[in-house]
Amino acid sequence: MGPGQIRQELERAVEERDRILHEYNEINKTKQEAERERKQLRTELREIKLRETRLLSDYSELEEENITLQKQVSGLKSSQVEFEGAKHEISRLQEELDVSQQQVDELTKLKKIAEKQMEEALESLQAEREAKYAMKKELDHRINSESMYNLSNLAFSIRGMSEEGALASDDDDIPVLKRIEADLQNTELSFPETKHVDLFSEIHLNELKKLEKQLEQVEGEKVALAQTLRESQTSVERCQSDVQTLRGKLVKLAANIDSLHHLAHHLSPANIVSKVQYQ
Repeated sequence: MGPGQIRQELERAVEERDRILHEYNEINKTKQEAERERKQLRTELREIKLRETRLLSDYSELEEENITLQKQVSGLKSSQVEFEGAKHEISRLQEELDVSQQQVDELTKLKKIAEKQMEEALESLQAEREAKYAMKKELDHRINSESMYNLSNLAFSIRGMSEEGALASDDDDIPVLKRIEADLQNTELSFPETKHVDLFSEIHLNELKKLEKQLEQVEGEKVALAQTLRESQTSVERCQSDVQTLRGKLVKLAANIDSLHHLAHHLSPANIVSKVQYQ
């Protein structure tokens, strides 16, 4: 081998050495970068595991809350059925209340009509009683005047006549006594009319009392129905409020679950490794 070949071989060896050194330096740099990335990935992986643990804990809590809310939903469905029943009951009570109101109005009208008829009857009876009283007073006055006149004549006849005349005068005075008895009977006949008036007034008063009693009973039923209606409306409003609150909780829970699913998908180890490989 000549000197020229040795020189060429030496140059080739130097070039090969430089190339190997360059490749070594490149590999060393790559190794250092890979080591840094490995440390960074380990740090990120620890953080991801911590996040995953927290997310799993949050997810478990949300699952428990979801189960609780599902139970509440089931309970509210039952409440919804009760709510519909309460609405139907309210409609029925409203109808009964309207019917009771109509009955109250009708009874009030009947009471006013009865009171008006009672007043008219009492006024008519009072006028009739006053007229009869005036007639009776005038009749009593005439009877008293005529009786006094007849008694005076009778006394005069008794003093001026003999026993036979007295017997005859006794026979003549019989019509006078009969007239007095007739006057007494006429006086007694005036009392049944008063009794008839009192009976008529008593009948009307009893009818008025019955109407007032029915009116009070209907008013009591009306008040009870109104109270039941208010209680049913309060129950319905409370059920509606519970439904709105539960709906808000369900919407919030669904949003939280979607956020957790989205975050867990982006922070999964497979996605992180794929990102590193892509880099």
